[in-house]
Amino acid sequence: MKIFLDCEFTQLNRDSKLISLALVSESGQEFYVELTDTYLVEDCSDFVIQNVLPQLDPLRCGQSLVEARASLRRFLGSFDEKLEVCSDAPHWDWQLFRDLVCVDHQPWPIHVMDQPNDLTILSNQVSAEALEEQDLSDLPHHALLDARMLAELSRHWPLGLLRHHRGTSRRWSLSFERCPAGDLSSTIGGEATKLDYFKLWLSHNYC
Repeated sequence: MKIFLDCEFTQLNRDSKLISLALVSESGQEFYVELTDTYLVEDCSDFVIQNVLPQLDPLRCGQSLVEARASLRRFLGSFDEKLEVCSDAPHWDWQLFRDLVCVDHQPWPIHVMDQPNDLTILSNQVSAEALEEQDLSDLPHHALLDARMLAELSRHWPLGLLRHHRGTSRRWSLSFERCPAGDLSSTIGGEATKLDYFKLWLSHNYC
């Protein structure tokens, strides 16, 4: 069973702290949690403060680290099948997922594969028509919305597009001239359309 992972976190650096985590299985089961005690607003980049934090709903979705760990392990334990975690940014999301699963030195769940499926997505293999047919959210940078979109878009990927690739990933690598390379905070401009966003989102370049 493939299960699609997305995380939001404070900064793109080694000291990054988890803000929210979502999993969506290919059969439709969902898990979403927002952490309430793992970070401060001061830990967040300006981009995260402007684009991620306003979308959070801690009264409905917030949990402490210990509570989130227990909830996540219950969710993973609800599956009988072997789980293959799929991520478009395993360099960031996989370690945050592992850390939450194994808080307080809990053992790794035996039915969850211990390596992620790195989603190597080539944008020229996904047609604009396929993207336009999707009911896509206008609000990116929300873990649950992004995980849902990964799961939905995976249904339209050509055979073989979803495969194991365990190299280092670079998120948001793109070919759009208007988006400066390496500047994550400027890759999604206010002028970008929904389709532009998803072409960008799919234009990953994995080493």
